[in-house]
Amino acid sequence: MKSIYNMKLKFIWLIVLTTVSLKAQTYMNYSSLSSAGGNIGTIDFSINKDNDVEGSSYLFKDWDNSARIYSNNQQIIDLGNINLDLKIAKFASKISEDSIFVFDDIYKVKINERIFSNIKNNFYEVLYTDKDNFIFLKKYILKVEPERHKITNTVIGPGRYEIESKYYIYKNNELNKLVLNKKYILEMLASKNSLISKYQKDYKLSYSKEEDVIKIFQYYNSL
Repeated sequence: MKSIYNMKLKFIWLIVLTTVSLKAQTYMNYSSLSSAGGNIGTIDFSINKDNDVEGSSYLFKDWDNSARIYSNNQQIIDLGNINLDLKIAKFASKISEDSIFVFDDIYKVKINERIFSNIKNNFYEVLYTDKDNFIFLKKYILKVEPERHKITNTVIGPGRYEIESKYYIYKNNELNKLVLNKKYILEMLASKNSLISKYQKDYKLSYSKEEDVIKIFQYYNSL
């Protein structure tokens, strides 16, 4: 009887929570987003499920992020409470300490002046787009690094979450991996290699640094 009462109480509390966002300034009605009229997400109670792995599966350190969400059914949603769950590759908004609203059916998110685009069912950060729709992308990948014994190197614990990055070029509906080094980048920009090499040396740019590669692409696009 007590468990039934607790379930009813939790359900009533959920209705209250889904009517108003945890962040008052967003005025977000989560229940309407998961209804037939919105239908762009679902409520998930697994935010605090048992997990022995240390760290977080979310890209940002906290949820206090301003965002504009673009859905495939032409909805535009503004809110100030969002994060990217790398475990499921989806954006989510925190409703309470043990529940989140997971967004589905969205194609773009602008968050803290950064653009994330859904390409082939994965979200990539858009680092640069040129006039020919050549898009330089960054993908964040969640890994679990197990805890190992310092001497024997055997696994002694579940470890912690680590986030690594990989880079891609998207053009003509094709997604190709890009390694940030001189060989890969000059091969890709082969038609103007000599100019690119001179520009890189003149400005002491690195082929392995994301921000410098963006400058190289910007220069290539200006030629």
